[in-house]
Formats: sequence, C-alpha cells, structure tokens
Amino acid sequence: MKDLFPQDLGDSKKIPLLEHVAERVAELLDRDPELLFSYLYRLDVPESEVNAVIEKGGENIAFHLAEVILQRQQQRQETKSKVDVPKNIDTMGLDW
Repeated sequence: MKDLFPQDLGDSKKIPLLEHVAERVAELLDRDPELLFSYLYRLDVPESEVNAVIEKGGENIAFHLAEVILQRQQQRQETKSKVDVPKNIDTMGLDW
C-alpha cells in the first residue's frame, strides 16, 4: 500500500477513506493510468467491475473505482477472517 499511497496516511485521518482513495485514483488516472491498472490487478479487483465503471464513464470514475477497490478489500478481509491457514503452509509437502 505504500506505493499506492506514498504520503503518510496518518495525516489524512480527517479525510474519509473513500475520498482519500478516490483522490489517489484520480491522480493516477490523470498521470499514470498504467500504474493504476497495475495496482488494480495486484489488489485483485475484478476486471469486469473495472470495465463496467469505465464503460459507464462520467465525472465520477475515480470515485466509483475507489468504491470497487474498497469493496474488494473488504471481501478479502472477510475471507481472511473465515479461512484458517496453517502457519507452516510454505513447507507443507516439501520434505524431500
């Protein structure tokens, strides 16, 4: 997240998260859309949802992409809380 939000998030506690993400998305859309799409891929945001937002267009693309990003992050957190992953998963089955 450090690359996606290079500034200190501690200074932005007064700004709602959705607005903060939307501002950063707008900046990336304007300056480096390829980097934004790379971040969306790394965050595992469904391409179909990104395409739907872009096809819809309008002035609020950054805001709607921010909503999609935050929804996906919420889904990821819910999944992580429900799935118990063994701590030694990296070495399971690799006893050669």
